Amino acid sequence: MRRLLGSERALLLSDGKLSLNPAVCWVDVWAFERQLGRLDDLIKQPVASGADSTLAIARLATRLSALYRGPFLGREINAAWAVALRERLIHKFLCHLGALGRHWEFTGNWDRR
Repeated sequence: MRRLLGSERALLLSDGKLSLNPAVCWVDVWAFERQLGRLDDLIKQPVASGADSTLAIARLATRLSALYRGPFLGREINAAWAVALRERLIHKFLCHLGALGRHWEFTGNWDRR
């Protein structure tokens, strides 16, 4: 598998579990969840944080839209692990989308998406 991934450092073995090394591998789900966390942190800041915060939130929203390409694995795999992750990601995306909408409404940024 390391050969397929092109790096000896791509995999980590810890407590008998094999996983991808986040320092070497980029995973869209990991990136998506990091962006959701950043968006959540920014939205929770006081509204008085200003134009810089508004721009940062708008950029994160754009990145999230680019990362979220629909249901995880396109509903092609119905294994329990895939369905659970798919539902969790959909739920997180919709919750953050609602929070973003409420933030734009509260701040009077009616033209934002």
